Parts: sequence; structure tokens; C-alpha cells
Amino acid sequence: MPNNNQLSIITLNTWKCDGEYRVRLRLMTEGLAAIKPDIILLQECFTAPKSDANTAQHLAETLEMNGFFQPAREKQRVFEDKEVNSHSGLAVLSRFSLDPIGAIQLPSDPEDGQRVAQFVSVKTPGQPVLVVNTHLSYLPEAHDLRTKEMQRIVTRIREDRDHDTVILGGDLNATPDSPVIRWLTGLRNLTAIDLAEAGAKNQAGATKLEKSGDNKGKALKRIDYLFMIPRKRTQRFEAVSSDVVLDKPDPLTGLFPSDHLGVRAVLQTVPAAA
Repeated sequence: MPNNNQLSIITLNTWKCDGEYRVRLRLMTEGLAAIKPDIILLQECFTAPKSDANTAQHLAETLEMNGFFQPAREKQRVFEDKEVNSHSGLAVLSRFSLDPIGAIQLPSDPEDGQRVAQFVSVKTPGQPVLVVNTHLSYLPEAHDLRTKEMQRIVTRIREDRDHDTVILGGDLNATPDSPVIRWLTGLRNLTAIDLAEAGAKNQAGATKLEKSGDNKGKALKRIDYLFMIPRKRTQRFEAVSSDVVLDKPDPLTGLFPSDHLGVRAVLQTVPAAA
């Protein structure tokens, strides 16, 4: 972190083992190493016990960051032409020390189960920040389910008494005008600041790449988010910038690091009142 008064945070859905996994993992590693974020929220982190593939562990070790992995969505997946038992989980990485608080099970549908939210205390300078990392249901019409999942997360956030600042992020599978986002940002007794909007010079960027058709390789929808939830009237941070990252294809292979772009927000410490 070049400025000790700033905090750089990224969220990225890593796309399990799909596509050319080994190449994509290299591109993710190189891209994140160039950006040097302080905190990374990862979703769809692939790991298979009978292979050497472990997205979160590889990124943590290569980027020399502390990391905590939360297994989720255990199932058989095809990896390098073989069916393997695997997880598509969550991970929080940070250059600061971490204190894993745990995870909560979210309401689910039999067609899309094992959704969880991960809670990690990140020991940022001054006071720790609570990082909440999640991946909500992907079912297209499951608007009520995603709202119930978010309500469960917010209930747990309200129970926390140890952090003045909460960073809530991940792949919410919902556009800004969807019911779950409107519910979260419309709460009267809890302020959820959309950091992509708060820090954007123009419009917050789309994050989900199209895989086929005329728009293949273009991001048309914004479904990945970083929210800041200040727990006291006096905010500790304010958003100074935001953008999408890992948004260019590799010039040699034409591949993107993932089928999602990363969302980056840079926060600035708010000076204490005299």
C-alpha cells in the first residue's frame, strides 16, 4: 500500500476450474501482483483434494498474502479431462493479519445449495475491519431467495460488536436495480455504501463477461460489488476511487483471467475531528 492512509480492496469471482484454468490462474496472479491490493475477496475458488489445484492457496502464496479459505459447494467437476471431487469456495486474502470468525449457511434452493457467507476480521492499522465475503444464488428468477440470503447476512453483521467498519462484497448475481440491492441500500438503520458508485469518476463499470454471441468478451452487467457499512456516525473511511480490473485479455492467448472482471475500491482514512 503506497499510501498508509489508503486501503485498496478487490473482489473477484475466479470462475472455478472452467476455461483454461492453469493459464487463467497465471493471468490472475500476474494481474493481482501488478495491482498490489491490501485485501482481496475471492469467490468460486476451486480446490480438488486429489489434484494440486488450489486457487486460493496459490494466490495467497504467490502474492505473499495471508489467506483464509472457506469451503463451499462440494461436487464432482470435470478438471483436466477427469471427474474430481472439488469445492468452489470463498477466500479472503490480505497483506495484514487475519482472524477468521467463521461462516454462516444461507437460505438455499435444492437446485443451488451450499451458499455461505464468510466473516473475517482483517487487522488493518488502527482498528480491525470486518470483511464479509459471499456469493449469492445464481438462479435467474430467485430474487426473493437472494434477498433472504442478504437478510441473513445483515442479521449477522448487526450482531457484531467488535468492528466500526464492515466491507461486504462478492458476486451477488444481481444488477443494481434488482430487489436484493434495492433492499440493502434502502435500509434506514444501516448504511450500505456502494463503493463502485461512490468512487467512480463516471458510471460504475459492468463486471460479467459475455461468453458467446456478438458481445463475446464484453462486460454488459454489473453483478459484483463492494459495499462499505460504517457502524458509527463518524465514518472511518471514504471512497476516493473505484474501477474494474483484470479487464483486458492476455495478448498472447486472448484469454481473460476470469469470466468476471474484478472490482477495486480505494478507501481513504477520514481525519478525526479536532
